[in-house]
Amino acid sequence: MVVGYYSNDNSTAEIGLPNHDGHDFALINDRWLVDYWAWHVEGLVASPIFDLSNSADRREVTRLYGSTVKWKPLE
Repeated sequence: MVVGYYSNDNSTAEIGLPNHDGHDFALINDRWLVDYWAWHVEGLVASPIFDLSNSADRREVTRLYGSTVKWKPLE
């Protein structure tokens, strides 16, 4: 599933403003966050894949992508 957020609605996310209005990424089985753009295009992350069952990855995801309650499925 592709999910994302508007930067103005997710002020704790480091990926977004001031350069982008929002950000979208893949969320697979509520476990794997995949963000090729942040990795390959912008160089913001060391790996394009985060395992949300891993506590270190969860902390990094919270820092970069903000609260999961702000993530909405793309329509």
